[in-house]
Amino acid sequence: MSKRCIGCGSVLQIENPLETGYVFDFSKDYCMRCFRLKHYHEFQQGTEIDKKSLLDSIKKKKGLFFFFVDFLQLSKESLDYFLDLPSPKILLVSKCDIIPKSLTYAKLEKWITQEFHIQERILFVQRNSLSSLKKIQREMENYPGNDFYFLGMTNAGKSTFLNAFLREVEGKESSIVESEYPNTTLDFIDISTSLGVIHDSAGIPYDIPLSDKKLFEKSQIKKELHPLNYPLKKGTRLLIEDLIEIEVLEDTSIVCLLSQNYRIQKSYQPAIESPEFFSLKIPDKSNLLIKGVGVFYFKRETSIVLHGLKREHVEVLPSYMGGLS
Repeated sequence: MSKRCIGCGSVLQIENPLETGYVFDFSKDYCMRCFRLKHYHEFQQGTEIDKKSLLDSIKKKKGLFFFFVDFLQLSKESLDYFLDLPSPKILLVSKCDIIPKSLTYAKLEKWITQEFHIQERILFVQRNSLSSLKKIQREMENYPGNDFYFLGMTNAGKSTFLNAFLREVEGKESSIVESEYPNTTLDFIDISTSLGVIHDSAGIPYDIPLSDKKLFEKSQIKKELHPLNYPLKKGTRLLIEDLIEIEVLEDTSIVCLLSQNYRIQKSYQPAIESPEFFSLKIPDKSNLLIKGVGVFYFKRETSIVLHGLKREHVEVLPSYMGGLS
């Protein structure tokens, strides 16, 4: 039986330092990637998840599924993955400590239910919250089976939450490596607990425009979000980190929910040179979701041009943000 890294779940190997699971010798418990990430916070680019193989594997599992989605990444793509899961399953909206107080859980739950036709239970969980951990404990105690799958989108806080659960509820330390970078967990990690076996899965990857380590770090949000309102004249561009531009083709205003670590400014001339751009008409009272970046609320119908993005980086959805501005 192959030995696996206790940090990311990848099979350990000594042949190729450039491949996942590399160790100097098989006496090691962490692969080199996890060791350097855990102790030196070094992020290794280029580690990819085979999405199709991961999803096919998940669909063959039997147990209770907990599916994590970051509050700022609620999208048709992420919730289609949830809907495709076998039952029983519970949707966990994570990182809820960042939700503005003016947006209630009840309002957000109604929006999720109506917009995505979710009939299963929806739980809102916060980081470092004992009450959130207890919610999961109760669900596990009430389930008659012995297998629990922790799944979700990459960087949804799943491994961080699981480590806290094992520490606070089970009273044991976990070896699972957690970080703000995507694809930290690479394969299933099985953990025996007093409630049954927890199977921690790799996060489901999605196409995002951020690839730089510093931008990943800037994207992290540690406290309650405060909406940022930008009134814009026709032809003005909202510039985000010199990488993305939202150009408005008529007078409007945009309310932004995103990390306040980003550098955001108005531009009246093209500020980036990118061959990637496309036009969108945003309906009134709609959210523009830029995956991995944030949510942009348009109260009125507005025509825009997005620069520095591909079409698969964005979704347009009816908004839950009425009144936040």
